[in-house]
Amino acid sequence: DSDGTLGFRDFIQFAQVYGTSAGSKLALSKMLPSSGPGTNGAAGFALSAARADGDGEVSVVLSLTDAVDVTGYGFTLAYDPGVLSWSGATALQASRFARPGQAAITSHRAGEVSVSDIFEQGTKVSGTTEVVRLNFRLLDPTAVSRVDILDMLVSNPAGRVDRLSGFADAELRAVPAVFSLDS
Repeated sequence: DSDGTLGFRDFIQFAQVYGTSAGSKLALSKMLPSSGPGTNGAAGFALSAARADGDGEVSVVLSLTDAVDVTGYGFTLAYDPGVLSWSGATALQASRFARPGQAAITSHRAGEVSVSDIFEQGTKVSGTTEVVRLNFRLLDPTAVSRVDILDMLVSNPAGRVDRLSGFADAELRAVPAVFSLDS
């Protein structure tokens, strides 16, 4: 999008022309329509704790809410690297560019993860939909930690991108594998 950085909007523009030849109508040499606001100005997002086990593996699921014809997403998530170790992302919608269960782009550095993906061609999600599971290992099984979404973008079939406003966080903690009650 000529802003000087390679980001989600550039990924959307690439996805729109992926598989076309240089001489075709949507070739990269031609300008794409500007990626202004799309149809998801009222959409939101949520994080929910999805899994915890006695071995310290924990995960959260990122869901879209009130979505309209979403074809891709990109977000940045923050976590405490002193308590959590990043284990990876599991895509819950089929990706156009990655193997089943994988998100197309995952960038990680201590304390921050960015994930972006485009759904397989022809797939659009609407309403409330789970899109990706984020997996971590608790470094201290007695610790409690939070993860926070810092930035959330979604695209529609026309390639228009909306930045979703709001805030989502989830608390992560290990759950013992066995509970017992003594009398």
